[in-house]
Amino acid sequence: MHQKRLYGLDWLRVFAFGILILYHTGMVFVGWQFHLMNPETLDSLKIPMTFFHHWRLALLFVISGAGTWFALRGRTTGVFCRDRLKRLLLPLVFTMFWIVPPQIYVERLAQGHTYTSYWAFQRTVFDMVPYPEGSFSWHHLWFVAYLLCYTLLLLPLMVWFRGPRGAETLIRVRTLLGRHSWLLFSLGFVNMALNLALRPFWPETTHALIDDWATFARYGFLFFAGYLVLGDPKLAARLKDTCFKATGAALAIYVLGSSLWPFVENQPWSQVFAYAARDNFTWIVILGVTGLALRLLDFSNAWLRYANEAVYPFYILHQTVTLILAYWVIPLDWHPWPKFFVVAVGTFALCGLLYESLIRRFSLLRLLFGMKPLPASPRPEPTPKPETAPLDDMIRS
Repeated sequence: MHQKRLYGLDWLRVFAFGILILYHTGMVFVGWQFHLMNPETLDSLKIPMTFFHHWRLALLFVISGAGTWFALRGRTTGVFCRDRLKRLLLPLVFTMFWIVPPQIYVERLAQGHTYTSYWAFQRTVFDMVPYPEGSFSWHHLWFVAYLLCYTLLLLPLMVWFRGPRGAETLIRVRTLLGRHSWLLFSLGFVNMALNLALRPFWPETTHALIDDWATFARYGFLFFAGYLVLGDPKLAARLKDTCFKATGAALAIYVLGSSLWPFVENQPWSQVFAYAARDNFTWIVILGVTGLALRLLDFSNAWLRYANEAVYPFYILHQTVTLILAYWVIPLDWHPWPKFFVVAVGTFALCGLLYESLIRRFSLLRLLFGMKPLPASPRPEPTPKPETAPLDDMIRS
């Protein structure tokens, strides 16, 4: 049976990437460790950024898991793999060599390094020495690298789910989650368990994969949870029915956890408290906002279709544009708020200009930025011959 497209997820994806662009702009102005930092900070930005930090990327992995369910339908495993490699691996490699290096370049300039030209720096990228010692990095494209790993690692399981025994197992699990809502809502405890088990061995979040297994496992579970939950129409309908309760519960957990943290942070069990609060908040707020999107945004329009196609190139470009703008804006003798707005608006504007004037227009750039090919131009209809054509043919013969 054909499953209706969940337009709410398209809206949510565009929203989440928009928040991500603003978040990375904010990182320049809050004093947290980042590639470039304004000397004067905007402390008022820390409140919304802390709130979104706990679930913005988790939401994108959940949506990506759901997208994988839909992408696998009606395709052979080989076709699906080729598509994922083309849309994930190729942009990742291209970005590491050509889009990320300007970020490292302006960071090095801010640190006092000098180069005879940008191209003198660009040559160091091909030494392939990992950042920060060298100039080779995936920076913000770690999300794509992790997504590619999850897709390939879980592919055998997802293929098994397409077979008779696997499909029966998948139906049973989804039916169980739909019958007992507390099971659906308590999936956040799985991430809590992963953190408690793995964080002692990999305490830092590095986004470098090889030393980031706690974070890798956490986001990997959320990717699979998106595949499991949002690929089922009945569970998606359940999210719509419980969205207000879930959102309220998530906000209550956030407020309560933030209020109690000063009293428990020095206790020996503080990490258990932190993981319980954060991981359950993350999962339940995702259930809430996803349910709200499915309930209130179940429609499409021309703007959504345009934005949904543009969001991936915007994501690839945005941090490079943000840091180049920040490099020029930080030395200015301005209050931090005008600087923030110039960088934020400039990032959206320049990404839009590059996307509209170049990326979406040329087939090679569309390929390198993970977009689908340009639609083929419709062939003109052949001109019908007049009714006397058979007689004319006989005369000409």
